[in-house]
Parts: sequence; C-alpha cells; structure tokens
Amino acid sequence: MPAFLLFAVAVVQHALSPINADTSWLLTVCERVLDGAVPYVDFVETNPPASILIYLPWAALARALAIRPELAVAAATFGLAALSLFGAARILAVGRGLSPAAQALLPAGAVFVLLILPAKAFAQREHWALLALLPMLALLQVRAERAGIGLGAALAAGVGAGIALAIKPHFAAALLLPALFLLWRTRSIRSLLQPEWAAALAVLALYAASIPLVFPAYLADGLPLAVATYLPLREPFAALVLRYGSLPLALLLAAVLGGQRPMAATPVATLLLAAAGFYLAYLVQGKGFVNHEYPAVALVALAALWLAVPVVPRSAIPSGKEAAGRLLLVRTLLVTGLAIGLQYFNSVSDGGDLAKEVARIAPPHPRMIAVSAQLTAGHPLVRLLDGQWVGRPCSLWVTATAAARLADPGLSEAERQTLRAYAARDRQGFVEDVRRGKPDVVILEGPSAEGWIEANPEVAASLADYALAFADPAREVAFWVRRPAPAATP
Repeated sequence: MPAFLLFAVAVVQHALSPINADTSWLLTVCERVLDGAVPYVDFVETNPPASILIYLPWAALARALAIRPELAVAAATFGLAALSLFGAARILAVGRGLSPAAQALLPAGAVFVLLILPAKAFAQREHWALLALLPMLALLQVRAERAGIGLGAALAAGVGAGIALAIKPHFAAALLLPALFLLWRTRSIRSLLQPEWAAALAVLALYAASIPLVFPAYLADGLPLAVATYLPLREPFAALVLRYGSLPLALLLAAVLGGQRPMAATPVATLLLAAAGFYLAYLVQGKGFVNHEYPAVALVALAALWLAVPVVPRSAIPSGKEAAGRLLLVRTLLVTGLAIGLQYFNSVSDGGDLAKEVARIAPPHPRMIAVSAQLTAGHPLVRLLDGQWVGRPCSLWVTATAAARLADPGLSEAERQTLRAYAARDRQGFVEDVRRGKPDVVILEGPSAEGWIEANPEVAASLADYALAFADPAREVAFWVRRPAPAATP
C-alpha cells in the first residue's frame, strides 16, 4: 500500500510539471520523423539514433490515440518503472525471508527513488537507462550467489541492459564494474557466459547494424558535427565533483558506509558498483548536467535504503545501543540526502512561467525560433503553447560551441576551418529557417544574442520585421514578434 500511494503521488507530481527540455525537443524530433523528415538532414541533432528510437513509438502511439506525446512518454516511464521493479524483485526473489517492515518499505522507497526523486530528470534518457538496467543488476547479484534463474528472466534482463547501453555507451561502466565483482566472487568465467549477455550483445549488434542502413546521415554528418563541436567541451573536473549534486550523493554514501553491515552478500555492493560506473560516465561526459548525475544518486539511495530497513526478522538483527544508534544514523542520512536530492533535481528551470507572457504577445499556436546557445530557451516552452518549432536545430548550439572551441589557442588551423564552416552553416540555416518558417516569436537569450544579430547583416535582415515585445532582464531573455504590416494609404 505505501508503494501504491507513492506511485499515485508521483503521477500527480509529473502531471503538474512540464516535461524537461531534452525530452521535449526529442519529442519534436520524433514528430518530424513521423511527418516524413529525414533524421540528421531535415533537423540538426547531436544525440545518436537511440535517443530518437526510444521515444518514437510513444510519439506514434500518441498520434494514433490523439493525445499529447508528453502524456504517452510519462505513461511509458511509469510502466517501465513498474516493469523494472517487478522484474528485479522477481529475479532477487526479494519477498522471501524479509521482515514485514521490509516488505512494505522497500518497494515504497524504491518507488520514491525511481519516480519522485528524479523530478525534472523524469523520462530523461538517463532515467530510462537506469530503469532498463535494474533487472540486469539484480541478475548479477543472483549469479554471484550461484542461484539459478529462468531463461526468460535472463533474456529479458539482458535485453534491458542492451537498451541501456544503446542509449549511451558510457553506461557500460555501470555494468562492467558489477560484472567484475561477479567474476571476483565466483572465481569462474562461466558466471559471465550466460544467456543475458548474449541477449544484451544481440540488442547492441542489431542497433549498430541499423545505423548505417536507417540513419546514414548520422554517420556522415551528425557524428562528425558532435565530435568537432559538442563533445570536446567539458566542465573543469573540480566543478564536476564539487557541484551541489555531490552533497546528496555524499550524504547517501555516508548512510551506506554508516551501516557497517556485511555488503558482499547483499545487493548493496552491486548497487554501489553500478553507481560508481554511472558516476564515471557522468565524469567522462563532463557536462555537469543534472540528469547525468541522477542514476548514480539513485543507486546509492537504493543501497542506503536496503541498510535503513530491517530486511530480516527483527530477531536476527543485532541489538544494543550501538546498533540502534547506527540504524538511526543511516536513516537520518538517507532522509536528508533524499530531501536535498529532490530539491536539486527539481532545480532545473523549464521556462513554463514564461508561457503566459508569450501567449499574451503571440497568436495561438505560435511558430517559434531562438537566438540562444541553450535548448532550454524554447523547450518545453513551445510545446506548452502547442506551438511549432521552425528551426532545424533546437538552438544555436553549434555557433556557441564552435565559438567556445575557437577560443582554445591549441587548435590546429584545420580544426579552426572546420569550426568556422560549421558556424557559418548554422548561421545560414537560421536565416533560411526564419525566411521559410516565418516565426511569430523569436526568443533571444543571453547577453550576446542581440550582438550576434547585429554582427551578421544577413541575420539582421531576416529579422528586420521583428521588434521587442517583452523582456525579462533578470533572466536575460527577450521575445521579439513580427511588426504589424503598415496600414494601406488611400
């Protein structure tokens, strides 16, 4: 019952909150694909095809049912979470031998961690990857205990792992570290020669083979563009480690270490190693995004939850003041870490508060484009207004990242020419999108937006018919709308 109640709370939470910017843009991309757009040709995107493929079925289903794609994706996320938890629990046979408190609180805590804690990271690719990987982590734990598992469960867990790795290859570390732990515990390579690995490899092979056949433009243009512009940009290592998101992670890790209970024979060690793998992926990506941190925080929270709840009958738990004090410490750190983590993952701005202002100055279902380095300038704002995004990219991220990389004195002349060519193409594409799409609203974000327009005569000419309609200096955002046509003279 506690798990069902928290599940209902999560439904209300996400019904009242706009979907995040990344998923919003990818849904726009999926709708364009359904309308016949050629991926990586008719729109500009850095993410590999898996980022489109995981949302495409839900965009198609939403169109068939005449509902909003956001609703279909949210429902799919809840369904995936329920399937993931059910599958992991069945693999672990977690109900047997647990105390009544554990049977009630463990599922409830898992629902909180997997559906409420992510907040604005809900339905992100990292969120889906974590949910897809959980049954495989449970299976690795069972294999370490040399317990048998059915072929169907093993294949299903392997398929989930393959999907998680297809979403982002960086997540291989979250699977590799627990696999090495399994190898260490069993001292036998046969523990890894199991059907789940064949299923995971089959999914990855099928996905890899489909890319040149279905998405040739990704290899020809999308991937080289990302490698030249987006991927090399990184936050300093100290900034990645010392972010506010490190505080809930540290508190939850302290809760685990404070438990001082044997971990090797419990899911705790497997969860911690997978969390370490996800955190390594966060560092490798180097962007410092909130959604990149979520899987590591969630897995450490699940490990702390296992130690905070008496998982065996009370008679089997060590008694005494020291044990009681340790349990209180674990629970206090767990609750504090979850509270701070929830605040952190909810701190991402979604621009929803600007929707009313844009609705006031624009016609219904406005056509929109942005002069901005960030996709958050227009997403999910354009979808909240049931508008249409007329730009081929989600923002001028190519121009921004090229400019940032050109500031590096260590670049070769060939690299500089490539970056200048990409920036010129981005600029020309913006002009073409404005002239073709005739946006009702142009979003300007950041102190350099107007300067960029003025510095490029062709861009300025394409926006000559637009004027300022609303500005929010505190957020460095402004909205231009088309000037009314001059009245005809008699």
